[in-house]
Amino acid sequence: MPELPDLTVFAENLTASYKNATILSVYVSAPKPLGAASAEAFQKALRGNTLLSVQRRGKQLVFSFSNGSFLWIHLMLHGEIYPVAAGGETPRYACVTIHFQDKRALAVCDRTQWMKVALVDSPKAPPWASSGIDPLWPDFTVQKLHELVSRQKRANIKTLLMNQRYIGGIGNAFSDEILWEAGILPLRIPSSLTAGEIQKLHAAIQQILKRAMNEIRRGIQGGFTGEIRDFLAIHGRKNAACPRCQSPVQFQLLGGRGTYFCTTCQT
Repeated sequence: MPELPDLTVFAENLTASYKNATILSVYVSAPKPLGAASAEAFQKALRGNTLLSVQRRGKQLVFSFSNGSFLWIHLMLHGEIYPVAAGGETPRYACVTIHFQDKRALAVCDRTQWMKVALVDSPKAPPWASSGIDPLWPDFTVQKLHELVSRQKRANIKTLLMNQRYIGGIGNAFSDEILWEAGILPLRIPSSLTAGEIQKLHAAIQQILKRAMNEIRRGIQGGFTGEIRDFLAIHGRKNAACPRCQSPVQFQLLGGRGTYFCTTCQT
């Protein structure tokens, strides 16, 4: 599933490619991602609008249009967005295809149809969107993280980092990377963290996410699909040598999520 760094870069590249493009037509080939919304009304509401920008909000992409409407997309596990050149073939698993007046198109695809799509007429997020604070916003301070951590006396710290009600955008891969950078075991109870550990965790969140965004920008080179993970230090590297201490990287299922950590340099 794409996480904050992926989606931030996707939003940048979608804006660079499609800003000021006007919609000619919209075709909904699989209505399930729209939920209870009418496919016909959805198509009609988007027609004739000009795309102003694409931004990331939590784990969602938000397309802003000239009529004041906002298209929210949560790609979930298998959702992807593909460009379709003029005269090009629409991908097989397209759920929604947006055709622009310049003959290009965007195909929003998901073979499982688990992705979520909503068109709203105000900046207010749909009910299924991430509601937690964005970890790259200025108001995500050490003090704010301390408040979040101190209230959690049961769940582990990895689960807290991934909980979209508290912090928006961090998922399985980057929670592992953040905790490794901070030297904190994923199984730790959040309220057990010291003030010094919270400060290290806050710094690691900023460093890991920003570093990942730079790596992804270089890797996808203007694209807006796929997940680049070859630069990760520990996630996905079971039994490999920890880059910091050379001990074998450990693996454990934690809440159904594959979790990678080092028992030597994480405590």
